[in-house]
Amino acid sequence: MNHSSLSKVGYRKTFSGVVSLSSLKAGESGVIKSLSLEDSLQLERLKSLGLVSGARLFIERDFPVLSVRLEFSHIFMDKELAEKIFVFPFRQH
Repeated sequence: MNHSSLSKVGYRKTFSGVVSLSSLKAGESGVIKSLSLEDSLQLERLKSLGLVSGARLFIERDFPVLSVRLEFSHIFMDKELAEKIFVFPFRQH
C-alpha cells in the first residue's frame, strides 16, 4: 500500500468495535483511537512518528514484529507495545 492509497483506506469499509493494534493481521487496516502508555517519553516518541488519534494505518506484516505503515512513516513494533494502542479496525462489507 503506498502513501496515496492510505488516504483512501476504508471508503468502502465500515468500522467495527475498538481493538488493540496487536489483534490486527497482515493486510488489515484501521484508524487509531488512542494510545495507553504510562511512559510519557515513549508516548511523545510515538506521536512524533505519526501514531496519533485519527491516523490511518495498514499492517504490512504481523510476525515476528508488527510492520505498520502510516501516511508518512513506517514503524516496526513488538506485540507488547501494540497491545497499548487501540484502533477502530476496518472490515470488509
